[in-house]
Amino acid sequence: MGEFIAALASLDEPVKELALCNLQNINPTDLEVVRNLTKILGSLRALRLNITNEHDGNGEIDLEQDEPHKFFPELPSFWLAPAAVTLEHLTIYSCNYFGFYPKLDLREVHLPHLKTLALGKYAFVHDSQLEWILSHGKTLTELYLGDTSILFEVSVYNNDRACLEPNQYTHKAGLRNKHFATYDKRWHHYFRAFQLGLPHLRHFRYGRSGWWWQEDMTPLERETEITVGMHDESYMVFCDGFGPTPYMNTTIYNTDDDEPSYEGEGVDCMEEDQQALKKLLEKIGQPLEVVD
Repeated sequence: MGEFIAALASLDEPVKELALCNLQNINPTDLEVVRNLTKILGSLRALRLNITNEHDGNGEIDLEQDEPHKFFPELPSFWLAPAAVTLEHLTIYSCNYFGFYPKLDLREVHLPHLKTLALGKYAFVHDSQLEWILSHGKTLTELYLGDTSILFEVSVYNNDRACLEPNQYTHKAGLRNKHFATYDKRWHHYFRAFQLGLPHLRHFRYGRSGWWWQEDMTPLERETEITVGMHDESYMVFCDGFGPTPYMNTTIYNTDDDEPSYEGEGVDCMEEDQQALKKLLEKIGQPLEVVD
């Protein structure tokens, strides 16, 4: 990667667009590479990060690797801050869910000229994530949310690696010593917020992409092909200690006796979500391609 970055930095004309596919979730530390990369980022109008994470066949273990818990918290300062003044188009996709665990706090950077935002496998769990998107309402014209989920419950052992503050957690029977939190926002709240808070929005897609792993990588430049509509993973929980991944449909509770574990309740507001989505699309004049 060092040679590639050096070659880009040496070009006579500044680089305007940079797409990194299968970007390993380890930021370079070599001073020359960092210097060249910072130079490149400072002239970009479009940045695409398709991030890959170490995978050993067990999604639960994948999320316990140290690398994602260092890479994602550093992403705003390392990748976005140097590009903030000029960046107009931003895409962040990951092969694993991110946002909550590993945490990504985008509040530390604002992109004053952002026109297009695309997020893939991003997990919403706090109003600040929605507010960050809305803070770009003066410029944002396109928003793509591919395979993104709202986490309505989270139960996590190591809350230092998660995006919520310590005082936002509580403890709940059946979850042993895990930190527990709930989130009361639903997708219809988000769609209505986009309708009111993004006055220049002209293209919006929320739903699923059929291109995950079809080319042994995360979807590349497939945002406009997202199948619009609610889906089975629109709402999820994070339930630490269970596999094949802690991102699942409902929380699993343990009992203190010989009774089997049991599952909590899910979310049932699909019809209201779908109607809010349709109204948003009508508002921006986009054809109703919603899949029921």
